[in-house]
Amino acid sequence: MPRFVKELSEYLPQTRDVFGLKIFADSSVPSSQVDHAANVLFQYIDNDEDGFADNTKVLNAMLNRNGGMIIFESVEVESVNKQKYQHIIDEYNFSYSRLYKDDIKPVGSRFVGGSFEGDNSIEEILHMVTKQGYGFAYPSAFGLAGYALPEGEETSLLSDAARIARGRVDDDARGGYPDEAWYRRYDDGCEWECIATEYIFWGITSFLDGQDYSCMDYDQVCDRPPFDTGSKFFEEWELNTPEKFKARDKALHKLLTTKRFSFPSVLPDGNYSAQVEQVENIRSHAIALPFKFKKKHVDKITGFSVANDVLQFDSDSFGLDRHAEFVYGSNFAVGSSKKEVKKNLATQDFDFIYEKNYEKNKGVLYFNENGSEKGFGDGGIIAMLMGGPTLTISNLEFI
Repeated sequence: MPRFVKELSEYLPQTRDVFGLKIFADSSVPSSQVDHAANVLFQYIDNDEDGFADNTKVLNAMLNRNGGMIIFESVEVESVNKQKYQHIIDEYNFSYSRLYKDDIKPVGSRFVGGSFEGDNSIEEILHMVTKQGYGFAYPSAFGLAGYALPEGEETSLLSDAARIARGRVDDDARGGYPDEAWYRRYDDGCEWECIATEYIFWGITSFLDGQDYSCMDYDQVCDRPPFDTGSKFFEEWELNTPEKFKARDKALHKLLTTKRFSFPSVLPDGNYSAQVEQVENIRSHAIALPFKFKKKHVDKITGFSVANDVLQFDSDSFGLDRHAEFVYGSNFAVGSSKKEVKKNLATQDFDFIYEKNYEKNKGVLYFNENGSEKGFGDGGIIAMLMGGPTLTISNLEFI
């Protein structure tokens, strides 16, 4: 069992593995609800249920950020207990989305006694996939400013589509929508990241026919409005059927039907049938001093999982104590560009520096032989990590 899973599961004992993504849950959450959430995530990633991810680029984007989910019994329980294991989340840089027990309805969204009860796992897990997955895999198309949008770019195709749907009102506007708008948010607490994320949720679920049903479809009780989802959500979203969506939202429809993005074609229902090999074993990658500090002479590591893999540094070849430990901010640092690494971090007393380049989707590891002197001295590049995973000190050890 990976160290990360072992440590966090002491506090959140229910765990599920979805193509390497980890789901943790309070012991008080029924296992059927944890299974349902895991199966919904499986179905978003493997929509044709053949046992393989439909879009490995999206999956790898989430894996590289150590993405996953925590299911809490309630907001109150989260507030009380989270302080006990927050240090583990921080140490392993766990980029998790949250769900609560009452959000998860394994029976699906439905009207009960005339009241609508939604299976919010469909929405919250989709937010995770679009933001952490599509946003970082295709930042120019789905990235959001301050989250996954490349530096220097002001917008993405998703944000442009959302502006059209809002009738081209100002991004900060929460009212005054023109008649031609079909997507409206009125709450001031929903910033642009929220607006765009909710927008693609509405688009995907409507396109997959997940927003078109009435109370008559389920329990025959229609004693008070709203009687259907179209009228319930109309003030926020008008295009609740595939036909309405296709006819009016041309920009988002084009994105969702572009083959290379491989968006789901069927809305998840929590009934996942494929058998998937679980990722449980820790993989070790040996790092030694290269013959030359040139790209063609260093290890190129692919498929590195921050949740499961470890880089093992040959302490003798680097002239370091094998009993030493990596300490962030002491002998290990992370930079976001080659310029930051060479101009700033290489002039400080770090032994190892990792360049995590989001724009180029790569990671480069350097050995800084001469401490705080200019340059790397008799050091330089020692490894390249394809996909640019977000390394933490827990992925590093001396041998």
